Amino acid sequence: DTDSEVPDNISISNGRLHAPAGVGNVGIGNTDPQEALDVTGTIHSTNGLIIESASIDGVLVEQCAETGILVKRAGDPFHAFASDFPAGLSVEGSDGYGVFVGNSNLSGVYINNSFQHGVEVEFCYGDGIHVRSAGDPSSTSSDSSYNGIEIRGAEGSGMYLGHSDDDGIKINEAGNPTTTVADSGIHGIEIQGAEDSGLYI
Repeated sequence: DTDSEVPDNISISNGRLHAPAGVGNVGIGNTDPQEALDVTGTIHSTNGLIIESASIDGVLVEQCAETGILVKRAGDPFHAFASDFPAGLSVEGSDGYGVFVGNSNLSGVYINNSFQHGVEVEFCYGDGIHVRSAGDPSSTSSDSSYNGIEIRGAEGSGMYLGHSDDDGIKINEAGNPTTTVADSGIHGIEIQGAEDSGLYI
């Protein structure tokens, strides 16, 4: 059929489907579709969503009252926990990585501004933050322990702190010390208590 033979609207299923003639867009629950498929309501799929290519945004969430993108379970995770707060991306449980970036020409994860923690690890069975390689180090070395931060190799500084208004690095307790002593000064590194050496190289 040609556009001249198609009415202004094709309404199917009690007016839920609208395809204005000559526009090329289809609306579900929307009488004025602005995109190829414009849906007012929730889309349910049993086989996921595939985006082969996108000239602009692959997935765009303009406004959301709760979580922008919610992944209940990826694979078969041991546990799944819901976020207490609205999130742009929330992964409640993952058998592998919660978020995986195979390659990034800039920052793999970039945080422009955060009113609280830029990165917060509440509980972790392994390393809280694990860096396998930063830059192109000449070698890397692994550790069998579970660490707050583990950096196996770095081309530059393993950890760099440009400026801090308080202690650069503060450790309240390392291991199970018999006592801890706080200091009111501002230090590059402050260790208030350690079961063994305060600093070991």
